[in-house]
Amino acid sequence: MTKEALIEAENVVVEFGEHRVLHGLTLTIHAGEVVCLIGGSGSGKTTSLRAMLGLVTPTRGTIRVLGVDLMHADEAERTKVARQMGMLFQHSALLGGLTTEENVALPLTQRGDLTPDMIRSLARTRLAQVGLGDAVTNYPRELSGGMQKRAALARAVVHEPRLVFCDEPSSGLDPATVVAIDELMVRLRDDIGAALVVVTHHPASVKRIADRVVLLRNGTVAADGSVAAVRALGDPWIDGFFSEDVAPPSHGLNMAEALGLVAARGAAA
Repeated sequence: MTKEALIEAENVVVEFGEHRVLHGLTLTIHAGEVVCLIGGSGSGKTTSLRAMLGLVTPTRGTIRVLGVDLMHADEAERTKVARQMGMLFQHSALLGGLTTEENVALPLTQRGDLTPDMIRSLARTRLAQVGLGDAVTNYPRELSGGMQKRAALARAVVHEPRLVFCDEPSSGLDPATVVAIDELMVRLRDDIGAALVVVTHHPASVKRIADRVVLLRNGTVAADGSVAAVRALGDPWIDGFFSEDVAPPSHGLNMAEALGLVAARGAAA
């Protein structure tokens, strides 16, 4: 049985002035799968993520997310979609003035249909699942980088979204913590049944978590398949990517966009 298509991008073109970033991107994401987006600098990974999140309006083409055409959606339809999304940012984007529990509770707090006790219970349950049950009153500055990433992951899934977007989840972490974050992402995916769209430069993570690998090149899909299938293509860039032991640095959604999306998602919820 074919799983439900949660994201359907068809011939998506994104231009900024005279600069074209996406050149007819066509991509489908199905329920319950982990899809890793890979590609070199300027290949269109981050712009693709922004387009799927509704942060960038394509010049032409169609993007349907959870059945809603984002190109023609009204505010109510966009709100409905936003309620069913979660986001794990490259730099976690925890709010420094809030405790770990308060950060994780943000998507729930602004919904308006849950009691404080229910919110507290749900937030603490997710924190316990990511190994931060004893850090509920800590502030982000009191957490290590790996702990911040785990807290951000808990926030991304606390409201049980159908789609979770992860922007460079391995960035800046030591190898052992990367493995732990990868395992947590898959475990939480299995728990809530969400699809994960992961932008990453980390080959070991792709091998561990990907159901599908999508290679973007020049703003379009150059390869799409399982890890084994794309490695069998003999593409020089893919061969080089999987031969790397250390992931190169990358630039994803910046902090201003991160905080803005957290706030927008909370307001929409």
